[in-house]
Amino acid sequence: MHLLILIQCLFSIQLVRSLSDSEIKGTFESLDVGSSDWVQLLQASSWPGPSMIYMKFTYSSEGLNKLETFQFYDAQYFQYFEEGGVRNIPLFQTLNGHLQITLCQISNVTLEDCSLIKLTGPSSGISTTVSSVELNFCYFLNISLRNSPDFHPCCVILCRVTNISNYASFSVTIGNCMFVSISAGKTDDPTFQMTSASDYAPVMITYKEYPSVQTSECDCNVKFDDSLFISSHGSHTGAIDIRGEIGTVLFNHLLFSRTIAQDGFRYTPDAVYGNVIYVSGSDDIMRMASEYFYLCRSDSDTPKIAVQSSNDMGMFDYLIPDFQQTIVVSVTGSDSIGTGSQQYPLRTVESAVQISNPKKTEFVEKLVDLEEYPITVIIKAGYYIESNMKINSQRISLKGNGINSTFLRNDINSQFNPSVLIQIEPDNNHCKLDITDISFEQQFCDASTTDALILVQYGEVILLRCSFTQFDSSIAHHSPFIQLKEKGSALYDVTFNSGNFSQDTAAVDVVTEGGGQFYNCSFVNIKGAASLRVDLSYVYTGLLLQDCIFHNCTSLPSSSSLSGSTIIVTNTIRDDYSTNQVKIVLNSPVCAFTRCQFTGNTGKSEVKFLGKLMYVGFVQCNIDSTSISYDSLWTSTYWDEIKYYSFGGCSGSASNATLYINSTGLDSGTGTISNPLHSITQAINQKTQGGQSILTLQIGSGTWEDDGLMIGARSISLQGAGVNDTLLMNKITTRIWLACVIGGKLSIQNAGLRQASSSEYYGGMLILRGNGMIEFTNVVFKQREQVINQSSSTIYASAGNIDIIKCSFEKATFINRYDSAIHAATIYCENNFQLLSISQTNISQQYTSFVDPPTANVLRLQKDVEFGSGAIVILNASRL
Repeated sequence: MHLLILIQCLFSIQLVRSLSDSEIKGTFESLDVGSSDWVQLLQASSWPGPSMIYMKFTYSSEGLNKLETFQFYDAQYFQYFEEGGVRNIPLFQTLNGHLQITLCQISNVTLEDCSLIKLTGPSSGISTTVSSVELNFCYFLNISLRNSPDFHPCCVILCRVTNISNYASFSVTIGNCMFVSISAGKTDDPTFQMTSASDYAPVMITYKEYPSVQTSECDCNVKFDDSLFISSHGSHTGAIDIRGEIGTVLFNHLLFSRTIAQDGFRYTPDAVYGNVIYVSGSDDIMRMASEYFYLCRSDSDTPKIAVQSSNDMGMFDYLIPDFQQTIVVSVTGSDSIGTGSQQYPLRTVESAVQISNPKKTEFVEKLVDLEEYPITVIIKAGYYIESNMKINSQRISLKGNGINSTFLRNDINSQFNPSVLIQIEPDNNHCKLDITDISFEQQFCDASTTDALILVQYGEVILLRCSFTQFDSSIAHHSPFIQLKEKGSALYDVTFNSGNFSQDTAAVDVVTEGGGQFYNCSFVNIKGAASLRVDLSYVYTGLLLQDCIFHNCTSLPSSSSLSGSTIIVTNTIRDDYSTNQVKIVLNSPVCAFTRCQFTGNTGKSEVKFLGKLMYVGFVQCNIDSTSISYDSLWTSTYWDEIKYYSFGGCSGSASNATLYINSTGLDSGTGTISNPLHSITQAINQKTQGGQSILTLQIGSGTWEDDGLMIGARSISLQGAGVNDTLLMNKITTRIWLACVIGGKLSIQNAGLRQASSSEYYGGMLILRGNGMIEFTNVVFKQREQVINQSSSTIYASAGNIDIIKCSFEKATFINRYDSAIHAATIYCENNFQLLSISQTNISQQYTSFVDPPTANVLRLQKDVEFGSGAIVILNASRL
C-alpha cells in the first residue's frame, strides 16, 4: 500500500548477535541519503545504527559480515532487502513487549525455520507494565516462507502473547500495512509436501508456549487496521492465523485479494484451512462475531474463514463479503451498517474507496486472474467532507450526480495530510482513475501545507465534467487544486473558478516527469503564481491544451521566475537543435495550444517559456508571439526559426492560399499556375496558415525528395496529380521524416509516398506530435530499398488524430527487437494519441522481422513488456 519515498532513517537500535558458532556470513551494505554509492560494513563491525535510507545483506561464505538481528524500540523510514541466501534468524524482535516500526519496505527475504518479525509480550514485567507493538505503513514484498519443521511457525510477523501476570496492558496494532507476494513452502521443489502440522502464515498471533497446550492466561488487544494482503500464501491460511485464547482481535478495513491457504490448494489430509483467516482455540467460534469485523472485503476463494472447532469450513464467510464492482455512497447512508448497495449505501466516499478491490496485474499468479476488476463508486447528490482518500484499486471510477449536485471538500481536521482529498498510493503505479461529474471545494489548512487537493504522483487520472473552487477564496492558499506527476492524465470540461493562491503557488501544477492534456477547460478569476504551471523536463512529455479559456486571471510576480504569467512552461532537457533535429523532435517535450482564448488576464505575459528550447505549436489562438515571454536560452534567432510554423491561424496569420509546384518551376517564382515554384520546401516556408486557414500546394507530375518538412502548427494540403504521377519521398542519406506535424494539420491527396529504408531510427515517414491531424486520401505507400530492414514506422503518432481513406500500403519489412523500447510498424500510435480512422484501405504484405524474440520462459513469467510490432500498433489510444 505504501511503497515509500524515504527521506531519512531514525532508529533507536541495539544489535543482538547470533549465538551460533557457525554464523551465516555475507556483506552488509548501506546507501546514504542522496548518495549513489553503496558502502560496505567493515570486517568485525556490528551492523550500524541506521542513519541511511537503504540497507541490503548479500549472502556469501567469503563475506566479512555476520547475519544479525536488530532489536528496535523505534524505527522509521528505511528499506531493507537481501540477496543470494536464506535467513534463519529474525530480522526484528521486540524488547520486553515494545516495538514501533513506521514507514518501511522489506523485500526479497527468504526465511527458514524462523519468522521475519518476532513479537513477544512482556516477559520480565510486572502487573503494571504497559507495552505496545505498532507496525504502521510497512510494506512486505516478495517474502518467501520457505521451510520449517512441523509446529515451528514460519511467518512474516509472528506474535507470541505472554501471560497477563507480566503486564497491565499489551497491545499489537498492524495498521496501513501491505503484504504482497508472500510464498509458503519450497515452491521450487515439486516433491515438497505440507502436513496438517505445518505452520506458515503471513501473520500469526498465538500464545507463548505454542505448540504445547495453552496454560497461560492472555489478554492482548490486537487490531488490524486499513491493511492489504495481495497474493499472499500460508499453510492453514493465506493471510491471518490466530491460535489459542490470546485476547481481543479486531479487523477493520482489511482487503484480501487472491490470498491462498496451501493446505487447500495442494490438499493436505486432515487439515482445516481458510484462504483469508484461520482461527483455533477454545474460544474460536466466539471470535466470529460481526462486532469484530468492519468493512472487510475479499476476492479469495471459499472457504475464506475457517474455525478449527467447526465442521463447516466457510460458514462464517459472510463476515468478509466479496468485493463489489459498484459501490453506492449517500449522505443518508451509514459506514457502520451500510454495505455499499443501492438499498444500504455507505456514508463516506473514503469508506467506499477503502473497500474496493486492490488487485494489481503485476502481482497475479495465474493467467485467469489477469482480468481487470473495474470499480465504480456512485456518489449521490449531497455535500461530503472527506478525509484523505488513498486509491488502491487499479481501475476505479468516482461518479457524482453533477457539479451542481455532488460536492466534495477536504476535511482539515483529518490526521493525515488534511490538504489532500484524493491521492493514488505509491504501489499503484498502473492505476487508472476516472472522476466524473463532481464539484470539488478546497478548504484552507495552513500556510505550511502545500500538497494539492488531488495529488497524482502515480498512475493516470481522467477528470470529466468537474469543477474546482475554494471554500474561502479570501485566503491565499498554498496548495494547488491539482498536481500531476504522470504524463497520461487528462482533463475534459473541467472548470477552475475563483481560486486565490499565494505568489508561489499555481492553481494546477504539473511537476517533473508529468504532462497534461486539457480539453475544453476554463480558468476564470484565478489569482496566484500562475493559472497553469508545467515542468516538462522529461523525455516524451507534452502539454496539450485544446479549446481552453483563460479569463480574468491575475498572475502574481515573486522572486522566483516560476511566477508572473498565466501559463508557465519549463524544460531542463538540453540537446543540440542544430545538429540533431530528428532526436529532438522525437524525444523532446512538446507544447500544443489549439483554439485557446486569453482575455482580461494580468501578468507579464500569457505564456512564459523557461529553460531549454522545445517545440511549440499554437493553432487558432487569439495570441501571437508578442504575447509570449521567454528567458535568454530562447534566443531571437530560435524564435525567428520557429515562428513561421508555430503559430498557425493565430492572430495576424494569413487566409487561405494556393501555390503551384512543378518540376519546371523556379524557387524564385510566385507560385501561380503560370509561374510555379520548384520545391515544396520553398512553398511552405512562405506561409503561416493554420486551423481553418489552409495552404494548398498543387504538386504536378514528378518526384520530390523534399524531406524534413516542418508543418508544425499550420494547415497544409499536399495535392498530387495521381498516385503514379506525383511521388513524394524522404532521402535515405538524410535519415529524416518526410513531414512532421506539431499541433497542425497535414492533408495528402492523390500521391504516391516512398519511404526510405534505414537501420537508423528516425521515427517514421510521417510524424505527428503535440496534437493535430494527418489525413490521407487516395495515397499509395511503398517502401524503398526493401533489402534494408526498416527500423522506422511508416506513420508515427504520439498525439492527435489520423484519418486514412482509400489508401494502399504495399509490401514493407520492419525490424523489431524484444529488448528495445523502440519498435516499428506500418502505423505506430502511443502516448497521447486520440483517434485512428481507416476506411476503404488495403494493407498487405507488411512483414515484421523479430530479432531475439521472447523465450517461452519469459512469456510464462508474464513479463510486463510491450512487444509493439505488427502492421498497426496502438498504445493507450482513447478511441479507435
